[in-house]
Amino acid sequence: MLMASKDARHRTHAAAVVDDCPEPSRAVGAPGDGCRYSAVNLTGHMRGGGSWRALLLAALIMSGGNARAAEEDPGRALFKRSCGICHTAERGGASLSGPNLFAVVGRQAGRAPSFRYSPSLEKANWKWNERNLDIWLANSRDGHPSTDMVYRQPNPEKRALIVQYLNKMK
Repeated sequence: MLMASKDARHRTHAAAVVDDCPEPSRAVGAPGDGCRYSAVNLTGHMRGGGSWRALLLAALIMSGGNARAAEEDPGRALFKRSCGICHTAERGGASLSGPNLFAVVGRQAGRAPSFRYSPSLEKANWKWNERNLDIWLANSRDGHPSTDMVYRQPNPEKRALIVQYLNKMK
């Protein structure tokens, strides 16, 4: 049995995993209920009679029930999974191995501040829009074979979600 709680003072999440309970129906966390609990917080510390199995179980259960993840913009989630290893997309975000893509729609190609582009994109004479972002995401080397970026997303629905997300980042 897993019980999760949120400590409003510290903004942390914790879970209590019942390791051993003679009467599972009474496993409500009341003092003297005869159950052994492990308290697990997000820093990975455990208290009580727990084990690494309890920590793993709590992490697996809590990650599957994250309400914020279910509410997250699907385009943002896909961007984070597919593009977030190399790019950020927030105001003032850092350039990683790729430029920050905040406000990329309407931006001159190859001109993000504080990013060094490949010669192919430095010479580009066009602005990013939904159409050329879709083409770029389908195969980044089409039309610009010397670009440093190598990315292909064959699924048009996934490309559309990423483009819609980037279009919102203004």
